[in-house]
Amino acid sequence: MQYEDPRHHSAASAERRALPKGGHQNGAAEQLATASKATAANRQAALHERDTLKQRITELWGPPKHYVECDEDRASFSHRMWYFFVYPMVLLASREQISLENMPPPTRDVRAHDCGLRLSRAVQAAMYERNAWNCMVGTEVVSTLDASSRGVLRWVGVPQQGGYTRMMAGVEWSVPPALRTAARSDDSG
Repeated sequence: MQYEDPRHHSAASAERRALPKGGHQNGAAEQLATASKATAANRQAALHERDTLKQRITELWGPPKHYVECDEDRASFSHRMWYFFVYPMVLLASREQISLENMPPPTRDVRAHDCGLRLSRAVQAAMYERNAWNCMVGTEVVSTLDASSRGVLRWVGVPQQGGYTRMMAGVEWSVPPALRTAARSDDSG
């Protein structure tokens, strides 16, 4: 199995690799070219679905509200470091004159709309990273240890049980790799 990022997978390069040295296609090369086209179509469908979801969520959040700069935004580095911009509010609090009109607006980085939008984008990116390989499911694969082996990729992901943290792939072998068949005949696996 070749380890490539499916987001950068190029069906055209897979077709070029499928041609034998003579330049004529054989049955296996045609199957590989067809499989790579199907994989490219699956990838395009997954990208379209991701873009549609991203657009729907952007529409759901809507345009951001007008932001009014507060004292903290206009403060210099030293004023921010020593919290000089808070002093006028401390004076009002000591006189017990704080009201809702006197309270400064929240800064941009803690506004609910901006925090929610950033969180939503982070969740979308994590979902995309987690599901990026799903477009490859159903593709014919070959073991890097045995070129004559053939199988079909059935699932990709992190197993839910067993404490695994790394991404794994499940392959249904029609022609298992020679190392596997040798290990099976030795009763070691």
